[in-house]
This record gives sequence, C-alpha cells and structure tokens, in this order.
Amino acid sequence: MTQDLLAKLEAMIPVSIVNRDLLLEAFTHRSSVNEEPYGSGKHNERLEFLGDAVLDLIIADRLMGSSENFDEGKMTQYKSAIVKGDALALIALENCLDKHVILGVGEEKSGGRSKTSNLAGLLEAIIGAVYLDSGLPTAKKLVDQWFESFIKITLLETSDSNPKGNLQHLCQINYNSLPDYSVISRHGPDHSPEFTVGVSINGNRIGEGKGNSLAEAERNAAQVGIIRFETKH
Repeated sequence: MTQDLLAKLEAMIPVSIVNRDLLLEAFTHRSSVNEEPYGSGKHNERLEFLGDAVLDLIIADRLMGSSENFDEGKMTQYKSAIVKGDALALIALENCLDKHVILGVGEEKSGGRSKTSNLAGLLEAIIGAVYLDSGLPTAKKLVDQWFESFIKITLLETSDSNPKGNLQHLCQINYNSLPDYSVISRHGPDHSPEFTVGVSINGNRIGEGKGNSLAEAERNAAQVGIIRFETKH
C-alpha cells in the first residue's frame, strides 16, 4: 500500500526525488497523522515552513534577474502577488495535487481538500521536501515548471493591463461588492489542461474565460466581464 501511494505521489511532481518519505510527509496534513496506517507520524507543517522560505528566495531571484530591471517596490509587489496563498492554491489545483493530499476524516468531511490554506501549505511543503532531498537547483526547476505561467501573467498585470484589478475597481464603485470567480470546468490531460472560469457580481454571471491555467482563465473572464459591464453602463 505504501509503495503504491509513494509511486502516485512521485508521479505528481515534475522532478525526481530520492527520499520518497519526504514526499509522503509533504502530502500529509496534520489531521491525518493518527489515522493513516502507512503514515510516519509526521505532518507537513515543518516542510511548509521551509518551502515558504525557499519559494520566496527563488521568486526573488527570478524577479532580480528579469530583463525589466524592476525597482525594489515593484519586485516586492510582484513577489507578494506570486507567493500569496490564493495563488499557491490555484497552482496546486492546476496540478491536481488536491486529489492526493492525505487528510483526516474530519478534515475531509469539512471540505479540507479544497481549502486555500491546505493547498497552499501542501505546495510549499513539496517545495521544502524537494529542497531537502536534492538542493536548490532542483527546487528551482520545480518552481519554474509550476509557476512559469502564473509569473508571466502576473508580470503582465501592470496598471495599463490588469483586467482583474480593473473589474474589481468597477464593482466596488458601482456595487460596493467584489467579483467572484468560480471554476466551471477542467478538460484535457493533467500535463495540458484547459480551464473555464466564470466571474459573477452579486450572484449574476457577467463573464467566462478559458486558459491553460486558472490564473489565465480568470484574467480572460475578467476581460469579458469588463466589456459586458461597460456595455450595460
């Protein structure tokens, strides 16, 4: 049972890992440590702590080396957007990591598989495990694979090209409310998915968007929402 589980977990990440027990620990939520017969009694919070620091370093290095030559303020803004919990949870969902996180019965019943904090913690824990197992170059390779699309989209979202921010501003001014994004569908293989996301205001759907990542689909949905919003006002 344990070997089958370890093989499944290993298949979820795009780099090789020697110590697969670290990977099992990374996928293990605190709620399950006393329930899983194949568990080690360890959960992923220590790895999450480490992975958070490793991710910060890798993203800071990526921004520092950008040809855009960002100043400190802009790099801080972009790093915060890339490593925030919501963004990490989206990346975890895109890579189907939610399907394999090991939860306790109570956490599972309470919707723990889709909680932002659990998904973000899982992603950071995996990065921490890869760093401990194979060092910074391999951790950087993992982050590059998982974050590439999201980083590109984040860097595109300047003041002149930020549909999500612009739609949020319109909603706050006109409705004193925030837009709500929801995943409508996910199609295609795990390595090349296509997401459809809807955006609503006060329960009314105003746009849909498609993309190869949730971030791209949300951005496209916001752009459609802005067009429809401006047509009606």
